[in-house]
Amino acid sequence: MKKLAPVFLIFLLNADVLLSQVDTIPPVLVCSAEYNYFGIGGLITLWTSDFFDNVYDNQSSNVDVAMRKSCTGDGFPEGMYNLIFTWETQCYVDVWARDEAGNTTTCTVYVELNTNGEPAEFPVRTQTIPHDTVAAQNIWHVIYHVDAVNCFSDSLSFNLATVSYEEAWFQLWNLPSEGYTIRLEGSKNDNPLNGVTTYDLLLIARHILGIEPLDSPYKIIAADANQDGQVNILDIVTLRKLILGITDELPNGKSWRFIRENYVFFNPMTPFEESFPEYAEIPGTVEISTLHQSVFLKGIKIGDVNFSADPHQ
Repeated sequence: MKKLAPVFLIFLLNADVLLSQVDTIPPVLVCSAEYNYFGIGGLITLWTSDFFDNVYDNQSSNVDVAMRKSCTGDGFPEGMYNLIFTWETQCYVDVWARDEAGNTTTCTVYVELNTNGEPAEFPVRTQTIPHDTVAAQNIWHVIYHVDAVNCFSDSLSFNLATVSYEEAWFQLWNLPSEGYTIRLEGSKNDNPLNGVTTYDLLLIARHILGIEPLDSPYKIIAADANQDGQVNILDIVTLRKLILGITDELPNGKSWRFIRENYVFFNPMTPFEESFPEYAEIPGTVEISTLHQSVFLKGIKIGDVNFSADPHQ
């Protein structure tokens, strides 16, 4: 037993040395209070060095510093040493530092840029439902309601209106910066009789009686004239009053409904059994400045089950 004591003592000493060598302390990272830039140009590329004043570590000689726009990801942003910003930006940037032991620390910088360049933009379109030999057409006079929220619970809400444009080009001064999840809803409440005739009443009646069911979820949604989530005789009564001039608008003041373009119905013949999205959404992780393809909403004229409405009215 006495012979084991020196060995045990040596083990304890070595253990203390080993424990003292384990680095559990993260680097010290000093971020800039904010970053402002006013100049001339379009897109601008900024580097990690633009956003922090100092970084050091108690043991590591090499400290990796990277960054991402706030609310667009989690964890250390591997390999992200620069970011592209649009001509007009107000957002936050998360700067990260990581030592050789893998310890990390982060800080956030407020960024405001104005380079007086051309704004980046992307189109938002509302189109009719294609049918038979008629292709989808752009719908005019649509009002877009925009809601946006980021991971800091900051929120924005505003309306954008089109006059007679074939497509609505949203410019970035109308939209929040990256990091916001953006929801777009369309509304068009004029000309409730557009496309609504007694022939639509006949088609809805044949659907209710099971003689000739409507063959698409969009037609069934259009047949729900009082917007109560079902198609029945009350919808025929609602449209008949509209045609006869007894009423001059549809329930809720709506003339059209708009559904996300790429939505797939679980059961197309019973669309009201599910909560279909009457909006388009752009995730906060998407770089708005790189979004080149159109965001689409499909427009459904309420009461027009044979798709005869003029989308330009």
